[in-house]
Amino acid sequence: MLRSSPLLIAALLATAAPSSGAIAAEQKTSDSDAEAARAHGRRGLSLYNLGKFSAALSELEAAYQLRPLPALLFNIAQCHRQLNDPDKAAQLYRSFLRTDPPAALAKQTRELLEMVEATLQRQRSAAALQPLALHSGLAAPLPAASNAAATKVPAAVLQPSPTAPPRKRIWPALAAGGVAVVAFAGGAIESLASKSATDHLAQLHNQGNVDPSQDLVLRHDASAKFSRGRALYLASAVAAAAGLVLSVAF
Repeated sequence: MLRSSPLLIAALLATAAPSSGAIAAEQKTSDSDAEAARAHGRRGLSLYNLGKFSAALSELEAAYQLRPLPALLFNIAQCHRQLNDPDKAAQLYRSFLRTDPPAALAKQTRELLEMVEATLQRQRSAAALQPLALHSGLAAPLPAASNAAATKVPAAVLQPSPTAPPRKRIWPALAAGGVAVVAFAGGAIESLASKSATDHLAQLHNQGNVDPSQDLVLRHDASAKFSRGRALYLASAVAAAAGLVLSVAF
């Protein structure tokens, strides 16, 4: 997303017309000033992407002075947030929201504003709890420790886009479905084998007397195949139900 940002900023500086105030400012700006604004904006974004936030801030402020576009307010606020200046960042986020940005960008800006306001509150609370140290016989507050590490958040992109929904993992459901199919096929095979054994035993009885030992073996074989068939059908049903649950859960 950061790789596409330079093109976006250049397009905004070249064509955007967000409000009547911006239009009026642009009408008063000479062609050379407009080109200078675009150059400052491009340099500012490059420096921001390199992590040189102080230098990026100077370039973006210079661009805004030449061409006051709302998008630049957001970018300048981002620089102040990265420079651990939540007070100034909060002011600029509020200024940007007053320009009525698109809904998606306004939502992210409000979230960033909440974060920097929370940082300000923590800083005020920490300052109120600072112990006192003796300095030349007088009590003086100790300097507050930097909370840059505690408040560091990932750099927000200069033009956010909707977050893609997480991809569903379908392999657990597919695995359960495969087990269900194999178990059902096995159950069908065992059921057919049991029926075949039963029919064979009935045929032998119709032909005459059957040896008791042979009758016992054939009956046991048919019963065992029937039991295995039922067990496999049950396993197939359980696997199918598990596949359904997994498809919803993942």
